[in-house]
Amino acid sequence: MSIDSSKAKYLLVCRVLRNRILQGKYRDKLPPERDLAEEFHANPKTVQVAVAQLEALGLVRRAPRQGTFITASEPDSAAGRTLFVRLIAPRRESVIQSGDIYWSAAAYHFQLAAENHGLSVVSRFATSEDVVAQTVSQARNPQLLGTCILSIPVTLAGSIELARLPSPVVLADWELDDPVVSCVVFDNLSAGQLAGEHLIGLGHRRIAAFMHPEDSPSQRDRLEGLVRLCRQTGVSMTNHQVSPHEFASAVASRLRGPDRPTAAVFSTPSSAEAGCAIAGQLGLRVPQDLSIITFGGALTAADSRVFTSVAMKGHEMGEKAFRLLSDDRSFEKPRRELVLCHLVKGFSTAPPPAESSS
Repeated sequence: MSIDSSKAKYLLVCRVLRNRILQGKYRDKLPPERDLAEEFHANPKTVQVAVAQLEALGLVRRAPRQGTFITASEPDSAAGRTLFVRLIAPRRESVIQSGDIYWSAAAYHFQLAAENHGLSVVSRFATSEDVVAQTVSQARNPQLLGTCILSIPVTLAGSIELARLPSPVVLADWELDDPVVSCVVFDNLSAGQLAGEHLIGLGHRRIAAFMHPEDSPSQRDRLEGLVRLCRQTGVSMTNHQVSPHEFASAVASRLRGPDRPTAAVFSTPSSAEAGCAIAGQLGLRVPQDLSIITFGGALTAADSRVFTSVAMKGHEMGEKAFRLLSDDRSFEKPRRELVLCHLVKGFSTAPPPAESSS
């Protein structure tokens, strides 16, 4: 599926002009349509259609033989006009259950960047089932600069619908194999490699990964990075994609027996904490008998020490998401921005037991 090329050009012109108007880059009038057609390498008819759409949104008014005037610069139209961006985030209970706590830093820094540019932020919660409908419902608001969808899965069909809206949309912490809207994602491939490098550097040669069976690009890439590194170094690794109701039995089964792993990788801090509890029930000490590493952020265990984690820089994600919303280049072609991850060493990793290190 793809967007028709003629529609894509019309949307490009409309979105860029709309963004410039809202940011005050034009004072009283738009440049002549022939100049805009030359700038965008577009047919004059395409520019006319885009300007007509801006007029329908109430951002401009066309006067015969005088030009196209910005209505925001007129006293009657400017009254009460407050520009804003929308931030749509996961419902709080789903975030707490998953343990992905870095999203709050992304949300905070997105809001901070917007406010530093004189914009207000309207925050809403959504699920993957209703996020597109929520976005579409407000997309034609003439005061809306753009929308950031944070950590919510969006289908390809949904992203194509978002790409057709007059106001821009940026996906944060979610991407598709064939993206049609700009996105900001963590460098998950490197994150998986980073987790593996830490464990292998400590001397571990038997590693088990316990991942949720979600078909998410981030989890898939983290696992791929870990698998690649283990293959390159000849380290034995087993991958267990288990649903929540199978989690406890799957972890306990793998940790029993003489060939048990000396290190375990968990997809979220909450699953790492559960894994730590299961290991304790089996008489395994963390990290003396079993090292544990996770992704996403820092979550304290019962003894108030922090798990070793490949941490996500949520603040950088929020800042980059706002910049993409403000950048004309994001409209011409979907852009993909990477946010690097870093290792936070905690109590939960150590060299393997001496009899298991060989």
